[in-house]
Amino acid sequence: REMYAMCLAASGFRVVQALSGQDALAKAAKETPDVMVTDLSLPGMDGFDLARMLRARPGLDTVPIVAVTGHSVTEDASAKDAGITAVLLKPCLPDDLVRAIQTTLSRPQ
Repeated sequence: REMYAMCLAASGFRVVQALSGQDALAKAAKETPDVMVTDLSLPGMDGFDLARMLRARPGLDTVPIVAVTGHSVTEDASAKDAGITAVLLKPCLPDDLVRAIQTTLSRPQ
């Protein structure tokens, strides 16, 4: 997690980290991020639930969500159903995450 945060900051992104899904929801409500990066395995709630909760909140319902996960590729359909924009499988190089975010942000919403 720290490795990704450092690489994103070095690439010019302002990074706000959360310790759990609930923490991510609270911070997103205050910050209204341009993009969210999450794992699908989170303390207290999984990334699927986090995505569904974000999609249910006005103002956060269109924020792109990039998941970096060790989950199997077969869960890609579940990720899309939950509203996750892109899924990257671990091991994922930080530069790959930066490229995925840049691609996601350049897509029309």
